[in-house]
Amino acid sequence: MEQTNRQGRKFIPIVVLVLLLAVLGSLLYFNSTEYKLKRIKNTVENVSTNQIDLTTAKGMDKVPPAFPKDIPIDTDAITESYTMDYIDRNMTQSVVTYFASQSQGKLYNMYLGYMAEVGFKVRLSSRNSEKQGYLTGTKNNDTLSIIITPKDGMTEVRLVYLDRP
Repeated sequence: MEQTNRQGRKFIPIVVLVLLLAVLGSLLYFNSTEYKLKRIKNTVENVSTNQIDLTTAKGMDKVPPAFPKDIPIDTDAITESYTMDYIDRNMTQSVVTYFASQSQGKLYNMYLGYMAEVGFKVRLSSRNSEKQGYLTGTKNNDTLSIIITPKDGMTEVRLVYLDRP
């Protein structure tokens, strides 16, 4: 009888070890990126993109039509301009990118002043002269985000305007 108890006691550490390994393996698997990616549900968006042809457009024609017309943009320095219409969501996102010779701080102050002047309520802002500065504000349910980044001796300005009716 005593031999049977000893044999049973020998199996207890093995059973505990197997259970611990199973729990550890389950935790690693269920927290893995592969498992999480299998669970992401992507939705199909009905989006229409309109890239503005910067080789033929002149002046403010380089700026998407939904963009505020009074916003200060150096239209001669625009490198990217497009509109994405989210048809099912009834909203339009317009993006303009340009390079400027002014410092990040000067541009940050200019856009902060513009947003306050025309009634945008600035919700997020950061002025980091080494990396990037950003401003985000809302007005009449629309959102204007501005990212100002030093790049190759110039300053890249990316303006993103989300127009919601």
